[in-house]
Amino acid sequence: MHYIHIMDISSSKSSLGIVLLPEIQEILDNFASLLKIRVVFFGTAGEILLRGRGEGNCRYCRFVQEQFGLERCVALDRMKLSQAAEGGESISYQCHGGLCETVMPLRVSDRLLGYVMFGQFRRKGDKPALKGTAETRAFRQCPVFTPETMKSLTGMLAMLVDYLVRHELVRRDGDYLLGELKDYIDRHHGEEMRIEDVARYLGRSVSSLSHYLQKNGCRFRELLIERRIRHVEEGLRNGTSRSIKELALEAGFNDPCYFSRIYQRRRKRTITEFRSGLEK
Repeated sequence: MHYIHIMDISSSKSSLGIVLLPEIQEILDNFASLLKIRVVFFGTAGEILLRGRGEGNCRYCRFVQEQFGLERCVALDRMKLSQAAEGGESISYQCHGGLCETVMPLRVSDRLLGYVMFGQFRRKGDKPALKGTAETRAFRQCPVFTPETMKSLTGMLAMLVDYLVRHELVRRDGDYLLGELKDYIDRHHGEEMRIEDVARYLGRSVSSLSHYLQKNGCRFRELLIERRIRHVEEGLRNGTSRSIKELALEAGFNDPCYFSRIYQRRRKRTITEFRSGLEK
């Protein structure tokens, strides 16, 4: 399986560590061919990552950009993307040239990974902002959607985004995933923790997360136990007055005796010997 990696490190606002499966391109191509409009996958900063059929703007849109400037169009799109992200649902809007677009944010476990946009169509009765003959002809060549069609379009967009999320066709890059996994364990290792909880937080299924960890030579339970052991060791290094039992319970070990056994198995010495070594 090949993946499309989006690894732009030039800006903290860019779509860092996003992986798009190639199937997404086929899906966008099919929607673009069916609807005769532009279908685009945007990154979190508003950068275009994929286009359906690889197509750019329609002819009338190019007239608009020549008249008003590309910057104005980009600024409007990014503002609407931001509004969609804040509202958590699709929004439709009309540009200053008179064309319409609909955009929906793609979130996984409340983490924004990008946007999908259907665009450059007109509603019945809309008129172009540009009045030239060529411009009017180009405007009329854009697809016309009725209110009923608009409602169906929004429904299709919601289904598309849901499909991308459920089938994990958009995900965090592995390096970022492992980093976020370890960060989650760092912050919650003292609590009751199941792999189901972590998978939900990361926006992955349990099976895909387990497969990812296995592929990278580790297991969730092993990472969790190791972090809990380090919590106890860090507490002892800091010269705390708390007992080993207290530190073990704080770290997430419900049974101090189990902690002692697993510590000796992993470190090849007892936790008491570890503490004694610190006092020398």
